[in-house]
Amino acid sequence: MLRWSSPQRDRQAHDWRTCGLEPNSKACEISRNAGHQIWQGFAEDALFVIPEDRKFDVIHLGQTIEHLGDPLTVVRRLRTLLKVGGKMVLSTPNLNSTQIDLFGPTWSHWHPPYHRFLFSPKSMRLLGELADLKVSHIRSYSHPYWTSMSVQLNRLGVAAAVPHTIEFSRDIVTEASTISFWSRLLWNWRGKGDYLVAVYQKR
Repeated sequence: MLRWSSPQRDRQAHDWRTCGLEPNSKACEISRNAGHQIWQGFAEDALFVIPEDRKFDVIHLGQTIEHLGDPLTVVRRLRTLLKVGGKMVLSTPNLNSTQIDLFGPTWSHWHPPYHRFLFSPKSMRLLGELADLKVSHIRSYSHPYWTSMSVQLNRLGVAAAVPHTIEFSRDIVTEASTISFWSRLLWNWRGKGDYLVAVYQKR
């Protein structure tokens, strides 16, 4: 998602204009009908499909960089679309997650062949620095849904696959919720949660 402010931004703090990149033509149509400005393409295509004079206050890549063939090049390109002082927000699985110790090869975020790169807090910081972005903060968190995926995979074994449309059994959800509780209490604040959120700022 890319976001730029309207001319009346100072009049209404919530008055945002939302824009986005989406490779699926049907999803593009649905989003446009909902009032968003959408360009069809992948994150790698941003500089080629977005008008060069368009600059954004916030650019958000949610669960995206782990899928890219060259995350640093994409982040550098997207940086050119930010206003000075603008922010880029990235979220991605955490290679330092304690849940890797719990689930090993059945941790749901290995997800081959779709996840090509996995980042730790240290490498997320390095990514921002190499892209000439100021690192505002990096934090980790955990979500019961993804933990439920890991629990289910762990019970089925390494060769199994769990679709995103699955309805988890009560015992799976209970176990995942317990792990998520301990994640919030012991691990997230230490950078050991299941996911990372990094906020960078263009200088």
